Amino acid sequence: MAGFDGRARLASGSAPTTSMTTYRVSVGSGSLRLGPGDRDGVVLDVPLARVVARPLGRAGSVVVDVDHSPLLLNFSDHQDADEAAGAATRLRRVVDAGRGRRRRDRFLRALDQERS
Repeated sequence: MAGFDGRARLASGSAPTTSMTTYRVSVGSGSLRLGPGDRDGVVLDVPLARVVARPLGRAGSVVVDVDHSPLLLNFSDHQDADEAAGAATRLRRVVDAGRGRRRRDRFLRALDQERS
């Protein structure tokens, strides 16, 4: 697989927050690009040499440091909103976490492959 193209919720910093915005995330041609999820355009386009990424937690989050400025990308579908507790809610969170982990793993593999 060459490159990565997907969506993730983004927050600046490295701590989870509920105020995350969805962005298009792509890795290819030696750079990381972020664009608004609902519009055309690019808000960040940096060479991978300036990017360090590390997984955070088990549900699809990754901290991306660009020139030592952290961004938190969350590839899971789950929105941390107040929801009633129950088996269906727990199951949905588990499924969303699994999808997020798979997307995060594809993203991290693409970073590694683009660098080599």
